[in-house]
Amino acid sequence: HVEIGPGNAWFLSRALTARSADRPAMDRITLVDYNPAALDVSARRIRRHGVALSTHTADALARWPIPSDSADSLGCCMVTHTLHGRGFADKRALFAESVRVVRPGGTLFGCGILGEADPAPISPAGARMRRLYNTRRNVFHNAADTEAGLIDVLALVCGPAARIRVRAVGAVAVWEVTL
Repeated sequence: HVEIGPGNAWFLSRALTARSADRPAMDRITLVDYNPAALDVSARRIRRHGVALSTHTADALARWPIPSDSADSLGCCMVTHTLHGRGFADKRALFAESVRVVRPGGTLFGCGILGEADPAPISPAGARMRRLYNTRRNVFHNAADTEAGLIDVLALVCGPAARIRVRAVGAVAVWEVTL
């Protein structure tokens, strides 16, 4: 499994804790993040599970130091709205790298906050925070991220044989792709 932008790896750690006979084993984890401090925190948490672990400091929008067709799954949760670009088309490299790294038959999944260009419902407080983070704070770069734009980019980079599922949960796009 490859995890892009693992943060503190809380969710990944929970998934490893919940392993059972009916779920595929994750015996090798690769973490990729632009921030070495985040990698240190997440690596400490994942090492407790006794899985083989590798970490890479890398830009999510550049080529990753991971061999092609080397992973069964790849997760990218709550990352896309922080990546520079106007819309998902400008963030295409993230999805193209994901497809390169995951073997045929493997799964890509993730979620990210949609921008104000998307009609997804959002609370007034959430809309204010999104505007603030897209302007003065310069934390978010998702003003033009839409569910339709995500579907278009996934279809383009994954190809016609991929099974693509995207849905909006409030103002968050959730995707799962089987290659």
